[in-house]
Amino acid sequence: MTFLVASKALFELSVFARTLLKEDHTVIFSQNEKEIYQFLSDGKVDAMIGDEEDMDRMKNIIMRFPMLNTAILSDKKHKDFHEATEGLGILMQIPKLPEKSHAVEFLKKLQHILNITGA
Repeated sequence: MTFLVASKALFELSVFARTLLKEDHTVIFSQNEKEIYQFLSDGKVDAMIGDEEDMDRMKNIIMRFPMLNTAILSDKKHKDFHEATEGLGILMQIPKLPEKSHAVEFLKKLQHILNITGA
């Protein structure tokens, strides 16, 4: 699978990204909006991880690519996060300093969705 990470938190995501890479997945980091839209338009991205600080951009991306599997980096309480993202179809909230277990959980949730949809 290919994961697009639209975040400035490169260091904070190193353990998370390494876990995905160890599972033979591809991880692309980009903050360039034009580049992000190009990757998504090419249809080669299986999931995207974005920052809650860029929620306006994330909402625009989700509106343009509603079937995109998306996770958001956020340390908000679950209830507050749910309120802020309600109706967007976010697959998972990931802490801003995620551990290996968060990557494993994300992969499991994503694989479950892909199995259901046959993608």
